[in-house]
Amino acid sequence: MEINAQDPSLDGNLESNKFNITEEGKSSTLVSNGCVDYKGRIADKQTTGGWKASPFIIVNEVAERLAFFAIAVNMVAYLVREMHQPLPDAATHVTDWIGAAYVLTLLGAFLADAYLGRFRTIIIFSCIYAVGMVMLTISASLHSLRPPYCPKRPCIPASNRQTAFLYCALVLIALGTGGIKPCVSSFGADQFDESDQNEAHKKYAFFNWFFFAINMGALLGITLLVYIQVELGWAWGFGVPTAVMIVSVVVLAAGFSKYRYQSQWEALLQGFFRSLLFP
Repeated sequence: MEINAQDPSLDGNLESNKFNITEEGKSSTLVSNGCVDYKGRIADKQTTGGWKASPFIIVNEVAERLAFFAIAVNMVAYLVREMHQPLPDAATHVTDWIGAAYVLTLLGAFLADAYLGRFRTIIIFSCIYAVGMVMLTISASLHSLRPPYCPKRPCIPASNRQTAFLYCALVLIALGTGGIKPCVSSFGADQFDESDQNEAHKKYAFFNWFFFAINMGALLGITLLVYIQVELGWAWGFGVPTAVMIVSVVVLAAGFSKYRYQSQWEALLQGFFRSLLFP
């Protein structure tokens, strides 16, 4: 039987098969866990998520941990030496601040699940964190926001205005920590599709690097930045992590087109929480 190569019906079948193959190839690159890209479309593995997005998230976490530990380790000394607080009071205030930062993670998790989503929660609270760091640096830089230098005790304590400005900075930093901490690891996990074996392995690698980044940030905060605080002064000691935090916010925002977002799951949770709050 002779087949006419010019038969238009054959051309149509070939084009149809080519189209189907193309569509199948395209669909195989889409995630199957419900994540979407920044335009609300099903996320494509070739252009979103994975290690294309993860470094932006890791940078933010390193900066947050570096800043937090740089403050937590030396804040008692700052309150005693610069704000002229008694040592027991200073230790109590710092302990309360650290505790508040971790308790506020409940607020951050609730807002992320019920209203904002993970990315928006992280970016908003990172900005709040950065504002608190700027205020802390200003407090350490301006003499008008600290009591006069006092080489011998008893010393004049900080005024209510000076103390209030410093505590406002610390409250914003604690609030920022509470918003970032419960969301950032989950947002990192969203960047990998566990149904894809290759991406599942990459997810394990991501968490190895993520926790390495946490520890590196903490290590730099309690070594390098404490050294800067001792050798160059408090303004530099707080100013350096402030600059790092601001840069990390810019880096995090720069990757928004690379991220995968759990919009469907977030929508379900939003409806669940709203039904509990407003039945």
